[in-house]
Amino acid sequence: MKLSRFPRALLALVVLSILIAGLSFNLALGQSRRTPPTSNEKKNKRPGEGQQGEKPEEPLPPDLVGKPQEAEKITVTTQRVNVDAVVYHKKSGQIVQGLKKENFAISVDGAPQVITNFSTPEAPITVAMVVEYSKWSEIFGYYGSGGFDPGTYEVIRPVAMFLSQFVKPPDDYVSVVAFDMRPTTLTDFTNDPARISQVISLLLRNQPAFRETNLFDALKFVLVGGRGDSVVLENAKEEKSGCAGLVSV
Repeated sequence: MKLSRFPRALLALVVLSILIAGLSFNLALGQSRRTPPTSNEKKNKRPGEGQQGEKPEEPLPPDLVGKPQEAEKITVTTQRVNVDAVVYHKKSGQIVQGLKKENFAISVDGAPQVITNFSTPEAPITVAMVVEYSKWSEIFGYYGSGGFDPGTYEVIRPVAMFLSQFVKPPDDYVSVVAFDMRPTTLTDFTNDPARISQVISLLLRNQPAFRETNLFDALKFVLVGGRGDSVVLENAKEEKSGCAGLVSV
């Protein structure tokens, strides 16, 4: 039996619709499944990671591998470098004065440098002088002088030399604190030559009272401050008074 022309066309359209529906199903199924990454690829790769065209990080030179990296160095060029120097006598510990440019030499990495300028400027000083004034210093000073001078002279002479030669008004100031078991301020900061002479005379006219000394408390009192004996040369009515210390200067 022969089919008519219309049923043939209808049959062909049905078959074509079935083929198109199957093809669409296969494409949808393929898109819904996620292709697992290969063993050499990272899972959950971030966007832009692993893109082609990235430059790999340059390796360190062989002489820097395994060595700590130093901070960046900055080199500048200058025409003059100021060098401050103080020369002390090897045995006495006193400052050597009267030196000239010919007495100095400067070298950098073994290469001698030319000293173009030389001067001995004076700068103002503010200093607290801490003096041990105890029986032990008197005994050691007596044997140190060979028994020819009182032991206190070994302490008072350097004090008098410093106060009279290095403290110069109007810019220099000095405070003198004597200590044995406890610190005692002899004078507050001053540059008055008359007050400095009174300090020296006070040390000469008196004798140490105790052998025990407490250097730590004396330094703490001078640096940090605290409550101690009133300043001797100020004739204060109170026996004790407060000291601010060098931290406030």
